[in-house]
Amino acid sequence: MKYVIVGTGGTGGCIGASLASGGQDVTFIARGDHLHTLRESGLYLESDLKGMLYIQPVQACTTEEYDQIADVILVCVKFYSLSSILPLLQKASDEHTVIIPILNVYGTGQLLSQQLPGKCVLDGCFYGSCYISAPGKIRHVGKRLQLVFGPRKGQQADMQMLKRIEKDLNDCGIDACLSDDIGRDTFIKYALISAYAACGAYYNATAGQIAQTPEYMQTYLSLLSEMDQLAAALHMQLDEPLVQKHQKSLLTFAPETTASLQKDLAANKQSEIDGIVFRVVRLGAGQGLKMPTYRKIAQAFGFDE
Repeated sequence: MKYVIVGTGGTGGCIGASLASGGQDVTFIARGDHLHTLRESGLYLESDLKGMLYIQPVQACTTEEYDQIADVILVCVKFYSLSSILPLLQKASDEHTVIIPILNVYGTGQLLSQQLPGKCVLDGCFYGSCYISAPGKIRHVGKRLQLVFGPRKGQQADMQMLKRIEKDLNDCGIDACLSDDIGRDTFIKYALISAYAACGAYYNATAGQIAQTPEYMQTYLSLLSEMDQLAAALHMQLDEPLVQKHQKSLLTFAPETTASLQKDLAANKQSEIDGIVFRVVRLGAGQGLKMPTYRKIAQAFGFDE
């Protein structure tokens, strides 16, 4: 099958390198120095789990240059870039193409589906700490590489095709799971990254500092408690409260890590603050929830109702 990785950052680069090293036909959509290096020198993945992978030659191009129909499109851009890739998703897909957004913001698949009528747009989420360490080089920290994806409730999809994608990913060393409730599973991931990023950015703290500082940990748990309230209001069927689940999840992070949102804010770069923090406040308000801890942090970063 033809796989296209839209957004060859940490997540897309890691997934794409894994697929390509396993013999899959992968095209990377990238830009700037990163794209130039991919074309000229190939792609390096340095992973705590997989070791060093080197992909050469690499099929890489811009959104404008891609001129084929893909079987599977993995969307790994930042939330604020979604509108810019709509023309690519439109021209690179047909009725058989499966589009899987793997973003940190809950509800991305539904938003894309509204913009791409007639296309098979699922939902997905990814667990793994990955980032671009230099042009053409991806660093994966830790031992977890997991991709969860699936159709939303009531959505029609070719399940045989989805199982083939699941197998391809697993065969390439990614722990892939075809979800029976992707709304629940993406919300669980959203709660983790949102609370972690909001707390880390507010205190300018690493994962280890959050875990070891009582004030920071209390804020992190308060954020998760508010996400539990939102999950209940949205009728999510959770196996375990998010407070308990993600208190344990935080301890699995490498102590020195920070969320990409926090990195972008610190570097004065465009960030996903609207989708990861402000959106939670708006979702809560829509359900009649006050979300005081989220609101306090959102206001500290310029949230204006």
